[in-house]
Amino acid sequence: MPLITQQNITNYIPQRAPIVMVSSLENISDDGKDCETTLLIAADNIFVENGFFNESGLVENMSQSAALKEGYF
Repeated sequence: MPLITQQNITNYIPQRAPIVMVSSLENISDDGKDCETTLLIAADNIFVENGFFNESGLVENMSQSAALKEGYF
């Protein structure tokens, strides 16, 4: 069961659609150093080019994962 779901993820990060690049917070370590997030990459995602998720989208996913972790705490 996710700690934070897609339905309430924008309560924890400042981004809004179509820039939300995390789908859920699945797990976080007790010390808060590590977290596991998910992202469902749809074909119409703004960071998909020629059928591939581009580097900018990956960087945005990492940034939002870090923000989500901090927002959770």
